[in-house]
Amino acid sequence: MRNRIALPLSALATGLLVLTVALAGTVGVIGRGGGAQAAQAPVGIGAKKLTTYDVDMSGAPLAQNPTNPLAGGRWSVNTGYWDNLYPAYAAATGTDRTYLAKSALQPRMLWFTIGNSAHRPGAVSSYIAQEQHGDPSVLVQLAIFGIWGFKGEGNRTKHKLTAKEKATYRSWIGRVSAEIGSSRVAIVLEPDLALTAKRSDQPKKQRTKGAAARQGLTRYAAQTFAAHNPRAAVYLDAGDADWLSTAQAATMLQKSGIAYTRGFALGATHYSATSADVDHGAAIASALAAQGIHRHFVIDTADNGRPFTYSQFYAKHPHRLFDDSAPCKSATATVCNALGVPPTWKVTSTPVPLTAAQRGTAAQLVDGYLWFGRPWLRNQATPFVRSKAIRAGMYSPY
Repeated sequence: MRNRIALPLSALATGLLVLTVALAGTVGVIGRGGGAQAAQAPVGIGAKKLTTYDVDMSGAPLAQNPTNPLAGGRWSVNTGYWDNLYPAYAAATGTDRTYLAKSALQPRMLWFTIGNSAHRPGAVSSYIAQEQHGDPSVLVQLAIFGIWGFKGEGNRTKHKLTAKEKATYRSWIGRVSAEIGSSRVAIVLEPDLALTAKRSDQPKKQRTKGAAARQGLTRYAAQTFAAHNPRAAVYLDAGDADWLSTAQAATMLQKSGIAYTRGFALGATHYSATSADVDHGAAIASALAAQGIHRHFVIDTADNGRPFTYSQFYAKHPHRLFDDSAPCKSATATVCNALGVPPTWKVTSTPVPLTAAQRGTAAQLVDGYLWFGRPWLRNQATPFVRSKAIRAGMYSPY
């Protein structure tokens, strides 16, 4: 993933409109009680009356995973806080609105990054307050993306962090933790952490400078959240099924603080099949368990409706940027971007094509299918691209 540059929006007013939305391809959505509410729209979109939604995720955890922190309650839906997706949906009409609804009305992670407006004091606490609206049972989802937040995209893996940058990161994590407090949140910690893993197939000159330091900072963040945020379910990035080997991922996770987290996350910046990630995650979990570390995992399904691997992508698009994979242009297109199964913790009740054995593994080890990928953004970063968002929904099999 890439650094996201955006402008903050004004806080939403108190009181929300109660309503249930039932759209083809979307989960039922429930509002949070009260009156109508308005929010300032992002740059480029006229001011709109926006309604904040929650997705009903009530129910008892699966018997195979009774401690799942994502189960039950409601999950928040971002309706415009540093986000152009929902306002685009609100302004759309006809079939465009229908296709945009498939992503705009789903719970998804908001990325908080060093170096952009999300770095300012109060950003995390104000977002959580907006999303929960006084209801502590609502799950708010955050991606914390700081170890790559220095020196810009082009130089990030070539840049060795300075002492000042390390101190800035620790200070930022401390502030984020303080702003989270006892709120119920799910965190994907440091998407693209997999870039710090030592790979035998990677030339030394291509390896990340300061990888050990970045893993150490991630471990610091994991320790901080574990010590101060009792309702934070933290998942460390572990790449994807087509990226790190089991051993590489397990080693990286141990060095990066997996002992202090609920588990790990797969699929943040790749597009592998959910079934492949279930198998890969199970293998990583087994390797960690052999070291006495028993962990669960989550899988990104925002952009793997028509899954493909890194090698498949470059075989078909040798000159295209992997992060900016094109949305599908037809219902039969392959190696293209389409929305995957909607977010949920009810991993055995979804239409994802899994074998019986994979479904059993998911029930035991997968806490949820979450949306922390962002196929509606150019390069998965910025800016928002309306046409990509529409086609991602248009040609989604879900």
